[in-house]
Amino acid sequence: IALPRSCIVSPFAGSGLEKIVIDEGVTTVVPNLFNRGCDHVTEISLPSTIQVLGGQAFGNAVSLKTVTIPVNVSLPYGGVVSPFDNSALETIVFSEGVTAIPSSLFRGGCSKVTSIVFPSTLQSIGYDAFDGCTSLAELNLPESVTSIGLGAFEDSVSLTSLNVNSSWSKPSGADMSPFAGSGLTSVTVKPGLTQIKAMHLANNSNVAIVMEIPTSVKSIDGSTFLEGEIYSVIYDGTSAQYELITKGEGFNPTCVICTDTILTNSLMEEVNEDDLDDLFSGLLDEPEEEDEEPLAEEDPEGNPEDDLTEPEEPVIIPVD
Repeated sequence: IALPRSCIVSPFAGSGLEKIVIDEGVTTVVPNLFNRGCDHVTEISLPSTIQVLGGQAFGNAVSLKTVTIPVNVSLPYGGVVSPFDNSALETIVFSEGVTAIPSSLFRGGCSKVTSIVFPSTLQSIGYDAFDGCTSLAELNLPESVTSIGLGAFEDSVSLTSLNVNSSWSKPSGADMSPFAGSGLTSVTVKPGLTQIKAMHLANNSNVAIVMEIPTSVKSIDGSTFLEGEIYSVIYDGTSAQYELITKGEGFNPTCVICTDTILTNSLMEEVNEDDLDDLFSGLLDEPEEEDEEPLAEEDPEGNPEDDLTEPEEPVIIPVD
């Protein structure tokens, strides 16, 4: 059958459809085409020729668990309403060859998503693309990513850690984080990365974010974190190596844990010490080893004395 060019009320509303297959050659699925006709749909097959998916085209697909997005999908028709609005998707797969994910593609349709598979070809993620992925706890971005839009992963409250395999830049003029309202507390930069750009990391809460930085990093942009965020750094090198890194104005971690010392700045005064103690508890501790009991020495009067010495405390060096 020929698909309609426009659709206000789905011709399939209230149907018992279980599978939808769009034939090769079709380039557009208009808004609302299957909206409220997807209640029982468990599989949707999109052709490689598809270019435009209309808002709520597959709305209310409450039985759909996974979907694969072909290479040529562009901005959703209408631009702000997801084709998968109010779906029950758990897994989203992007085909190899996809270079850009359209803005708002899954906004409002990804609250149950726990897995997103990105291709190695991906370069950019549009704003609000995955806004509301409240169940997403793990995110692995490919090294090819260079741009992530505002609110791309907004309100991903289950996302507590992020592995940075590439350094992306915030959109021009942006003052909002791709991770606004997320649960981020830990960010790990991949060894080998030399530059950390203006990523605008944030969780918009009073919980500090800890960023682990390898010695390969040579420069850090001042807008790596959103202004007002509390963050600290664990650096895999000495304080002398850390001082050689070029840091943009605005990059002011509350403290930097190096291999030989802890660097602090005036912002420490604004952070509750107990919170920092809890945050870094165990990070500096050496792994416990089961040593043999030390031999006791006898003094001239025959009384054993413990020859153990107290461990040295870390050196604290204030930084202006």
